[in-house]
Amino acid sequence: MVMRESRNLCVNPKPANNTANTWIGNKCDITLGDGMLVTTPDATDGMANQIGNIYASWQSDTLPAGDYVAGVMLNSYSGAGDMPTFQNRILLVTGADGSVLATAAYTGRDRTRYAARFILPTAQQVTMRLYAPMADGQKARYRQVLLMTAGDYDAMIKQCIAWFDGDAAITGGVPPLSSAPAFRCACPRLGVCT
Repeated sequence: MVMRESRNLCVNPKPANNTANTWIGNKCDITLGDGMLVTTPDATDGMANQIGNIYASWQSDTLPAGDYVAGVMLNSYSGAGDMPTFQNRILLVTGADGSVLATAAYTGRDRTRYAARFILPTAQQVTMRLYAPMADGQKARYRQVLLMTAGDYDAMIKQCIAWFDGDAAITGGVPPLSSAPAFRCACPRLGVCT
């Protein structure tokens, strides 16, 4: 198999720390460390006003026009029942003008990868949002963030790699994209990747 170089365009994709303020909370508190980004509603801002658009966000460098994929692993949710997020979102990508480019809805499952494909019509920065639960005291724990060109994402998936950073690669368990056909992985030990 010919290996192709792929790039994860997300700065701090583990995420490990927030020393460069790469992640910013909107009506939520965020903590980073041990490869996790944890979102908790800000009781004084988000919950007291019953405002549901609660998330952590990260802004990319300027990207050229083209097809992209954003993704994240929802590691866990600490609450009872379904995780109530604004419009049932886990992940949302906006363009420089604030327009919604892509979303990934909560499926009711933890330890699940969520991904969304989108098209940039012109060169611009994008903002990725990872949503917090709307109920007081609940937390969402995210890890393994990615932003890639669609070509790099497709090549990564065909190699049965679900996510990578500069230190490690995670194999198997890749999310299906509605615009991407299912395929069988070339890695017999991993079985079927869809």
